Amino acid sequence: MISEDVRAINYRYINATASDSAAGQIRVKETDFRFIKEIVAFVFVAGVLLGFTYFCRGVNAQEEFAAQNLRAEVMTLDRDNARLRLDVAKLEAPQRIQRIAEKKLGMTVPSGAIYGSRDIRVDQQRIKD
Repeated sequence: MISEDVRAINYRYINATASDSAAGQIRVKETDFRFIKEIVAFVFVAGVLLGFTYFCRGVNAQEEFAAQNLRAEVMTLDRDNARLRLDVAKLEAPQRIQRIAEKKLGMTVPSGAIYGSRDIRVDQQRIKD
């Protein structure tokens, strides 16, 4: 059955070209190249899609690299920030401030400034009275 179809197709093609060649012109029908046009269109669309896919992968790889660099920079800044907070805490320590005031400025701590001193009790008694 398939062989009969092939013979019929070949017969039609041979008759069409023979009649055209008899007239001195060989015409090729538009339907003969339709399959080739479909293949070219498919290959073109597939190429565009493949190119777009690779382009998107390249952009994604660049963005991941930039994000990784930013993460590393954030970690470095966090580490520096923690170190600087520790330095600030050391500089704000009351013992350090007292030591600088006593040595460099010649200041002394008054006896009434000590916590639980007699002056606080006097102030509390004034409030009660």
